[in-house]
Amino acid sequence: MSLRNRTNLLLAAMLLLVVRAAHADTLLTFEETASISVHPDELVATVRSEILSASPAEAQTRVNEAIAAASDRAHHVAGIEVATGGYDVWRVSQPADRWQASQTLELRSHDAAALLDLVGKLQSQGLLLGALNWRLSDALMRQTEARARQTALGALRGRAEEAALTLGLKFVEFRSIRMDSSGMPSPRMMAMPRAMAASAPVAETQDVDVSETVAAEAVLQAR
Repeated sequence: MSLRNRTNLLLAAMLLLVVRAAHADTLLTFEETASISVHPDELVATVRSEILSASPAEAQTRVNEAIAAASDRAHHVAGIEVATGGYDVWRVSQPADRWQASQTLELRSHDAAALLDLVGKLQSQGLLLGALNWRLSDALMRQTEARARQTALGALRGRAEEAALTLGLKFVEFRSIRMDSSGMPSPRMMAMPRAMAASAPVAETQDVDVSETVAAEAVLQAR
């Protein structure tokens, strides 16, 4: 190969390297978290029937009757979702040999007033209030997560474009996007069961934060 040809090949290789360098990607990693404050929209109450009797059969029969009556009453209240829970029977030896049976009933509603009124009436029938919790319904949780995710992604793009401008480059795209949810938040709640017959318990809550975190690799190139 002649010296001239070798020189031309060398120049071509150098030019190719320059072109590649001019179009080389600059990669930056960003992470952004966004939180949306929202009020819990669903109240969940757990009530239970506990019966102590001389025989396991009698204890179970009476629990079955109490839960059946409570479930029937709950089904007649508009907007209340009803589900039976755990069922237990065990022997009690102190102070005397007896049998105890217990079953729970879960009540769920967006109408807190109706649910609390029902719980008060069930308490007056002898059922015990085990838990009273506010939560975000599945639908509201998904909607709030989507809003937080959109906010986080918008902020992520803004940071990438700002960095590109500062560096004299242009933002091209994101790679390797990762999204993490905070999961179901636990709202702070004050619940005060009342022992008075037919008196509804009180349940107050505060807004909770639903967070979404997004991380991505931003691709920047020369303008």
